[in-house]
Amino acid sequence: MMFAIFFISMWMGVINLPAFVPDTPMVYYLGMESLVNIKLNGCNPEDVNIKINPGNIYKRNDSTFAFMPQFESEELKIKLYYKKVICEVKTVFVKRLPDLIPVFEGEKQGQVKAGEMDRLGILKNIYPPDFPEDMKSQVNSFNLFAINLNGETIYSGTVRGDRIDESTIVVLKRLTKGSKIIVNNILLQNPQRGISRSPVNKEINVID
Repeated sequence: MMFAIFFISMWMGVINLPAFVPDTPMVYYLGMESLVNIKLNGCNPEDVNIKINPGNIYKRNDSTFAFMPQFESEELKIKLYYKKVICEVKTVFVKRLPDLIPVFEGEKQGQVKAGEMDRLGILKNIYPPDFPEDMKSQVNSFNLFAINLNGETIYSGTVRGDRIDESTIVVLKRLTKGSKIIVNNILLQNPQRGISRSPVNKEINVID
């Protein structure tokens, strides 16, 4: 293999070679499909291939491959081949996906003040700093229930988008200390992966 890498390196000044794009992720998440993009640099895509050990990868298009890790791994080798000869190796890591709990911008640790319902803002997931941008999702819709201090449901409905509309905010302003807001059936939209459903059943306590 060392000879093959040396041989390929000798080509560098003579012909263009495919290469991983500079922002190829270093971290992948267990059970989530991730994209591996390459720059063809004028090479015939039929002569370009990627292999991962351990794991399987398949081609989406000429310059994009898709990979879904099935095992947690401290170190994984992604190998880029041109004409069946290895020309680049990238070391990456596979982690378990952290628990993603959607939160409103205006809530604080699952609480909101009765007089600040109009400051709840956007409902969104909080991602780790190294989480790939293309894997992040935006809230598409969610169900919302407002339950007063007596346990009575004074509102139930579906919110379209990631922000509560003004008419619903008016209802939420009737809630007093000890009331609850329940959010569930959260649909998440990712530009590349479509819509998925969050299993979270979120409860917000009304204080003050």
